[in-house]
Amino acid sequence: MIRPILILAVVAMLAPQMAQAGGWRTIETTEVTTKAGAFRFLTEQNVQKDASPRMEIVEPGGRRRWITAAIGIATLKTALNIGLAGTNSVRSNYVFMPPTLRDQAGGPLVALFGWLGEPNPYSLILLRLTPAGHAEVIFRPVALGLSEFLPATKDHGLMVAGHPAASETDDQCHFTYDPSEVYTLSPTNGRFHYSLKASKIYNRRNYIWLGRKPISDFVVNMCKKPPIYEPSSGAPSLDPH
Repeated sequence: MIRPILILAVVAMLAPQMAQAGGWRTIETTEVTTKAGAFRFLTEQNVQKDASPRMEIVEPGGRRRWITAAIGIATLKTALNIGLAGTNSVRSNYVFMPPTLRDQAGGPLVALFGWLGEPNPYSLILLRLTPAGHAEVIFRPVALGLSEFLPATKDHGLMVAGHPAASETDDQCHFTYDPSEVYTLSPTNGRFHYSLKASKIYNRRNYIWLGRKPISDFVVNMCKKPPIYEPSSGAPSLDPH
């Protein structure tokens, strides 16, 4: 009769071999310690799979979950500008945790980025590390190239600003109109929701505001400071309010 402890030992020895046989190998391990315990983020690569790398998350209690993206989890170096990537509080090429990335209770949030392929922006994946020791996805738009996280104030919760589409240009000055979208973390359900008011304010401060929908004509002159609307011949008259 084989003792149970011997069976467990055999399984433990075979596990790395089974993972290797599947073609997945760990290329980076990032540990994040919270009051609930340590979460391990294992970036795994498989040259035979399109959705590679993927992210395996091992929770403090041992439960595992995987986060995948269409063409793999992106590096921070490719998904973020240098200034934003430099605010990371953990040493990782894939896991992003700036100090301001906190939920309404002050709990830690983690950002991952999925690669969707050109000309699409990256997809943003936000996870909450709960007091119960679970990694919970709370925000995952189809595509949102992150511009910045805006910390919570007495007037609003944490906000996410980003581009759902990439602007195109024909002469390095005139671009298609592709406004940023701003999402606010709700204090009631702990989820992010699009805010028209915040989006208007953000775009008027950093870009221009001609409504939420993109415009395919090359009507935004980015060589002007601030950018201005220059409608082409036959372009509709727009109400910027």
